[in-house]
Amino acid sequence: MDCLQATKRGIRYVNEAIQAAYPVGHGNGPVNHGYALRTSLFALPTPHNQHPFTQYLKESSQGLWQRYIDHPFVQQAANASLARHSFVHYLKQDYIYLKHYARAWSLAAFKSDSLQEIGVSAQAVLGCVRESSLHVRMCARWGITQAEMECERESNNSVAYTRFIIDRGMCGDLLELLVAMYPCLLGYGEAAAKYADDPRTVREGNPYWEWITSYAHADFQGAVDEGRQLIEELAQKEMPSGARLARLVKTFNETSALEIEFWDHALQLDPPLSDNTH
Repeated sequence: MDCLQATKRGIRYVNEAIQAAYPVGHGNGPVNHGYALRTSLFALPTPHNQHPFTQYLKESSQGLWQRYIDHPFVQQAANASLARHSFVHYLKQDYIYLKHYARAWSLAAFKSDSLQEIGVSAQAVLGCVRESSLHVRMCARWGITQAEMECERESNNSVAYTRFIIDRGMCGDLLELLVAMYPCLLGYGEAAAKYADDPRTVREGNPYWEWITSYAHADFQGAVDEGRQLIEELAQKEMPSGARLARLVKTFNETSALEIEFWDHALQLDPPLSDNTH
C-alpha cells in the first residue's frame, strides 16, 4: 500500500469511527475505535448515513443504479418528448406488473415474523392497488379502457422480471425477497423526486407530469421510507456474512437491470401506423 492509499484509509477510518461514536453525554460521544471489528461489511447507521445498507447496495451496483434512475424513458417523460405509444405500452405492462408486485408483497407478509413487518407488507399491497388507478386514469385519456388493460398480453420483459422476484421470494428468505423488490420501490421514489424538483422538467402541457408527481408525492415517498426502514432493520439485525451480502448485491443488481430493460423495451417499440403523435 502506498502513502496516498494509506492516508485515504486512515481518514476514512477516523471519519467512520467518529460517525459510529457511542451516544454518551452531549455533543460527539467517545470515538468508536472498534467499529471496524464488526462482522458486517457495511457501516452502522449514523446521523450522517441513516441507511448504510441501502447505500452499500447502490454503491455496489457498478453504475446500474444511476443508469436506472436517469433512464432515457424518465428523462423523456420529464422533458415531454416521450412518444405516446411508448408510454401507453409501459402503462399497460406496468399495470400487469403491479399485480405480481402486490403478490410478492403478500409473500413477504407470509415470510414475516412480526406484526409490524406484516403491516408494512399489507400497506404495500394496498399501495399497489392505489397505484394501479393512476395507470387506469392515464390510459383512459387516450381511449384505452380498463377492460382492455386486463386483456393485455404480458411482455416477455415483464414475465422475466416478475417471475424473478417471485423466485427470489420462494427460494430465499424475507430479506432477499425485499431486496429483489427494492429497486422498483426505491428507484421510482428517487427518480420521481429528482425530476419533480428539476427546474428543467416541463410542467405546463406535459402529459407525463402527473406520472412524475404521483411518485414524488408524500404518500409514495412515505411508502419508500417504510420499505427502506424495514430492509435496513433486517440487514442490521442479521449482519450478513460476506457470501450472503454478495448474494444480496447480486439480487439487487439483477432486478435493477430488469428495471432498465423494462423501460428499454418501451422505448424500442415501433410506433403503430396510425400513431404519428408524441
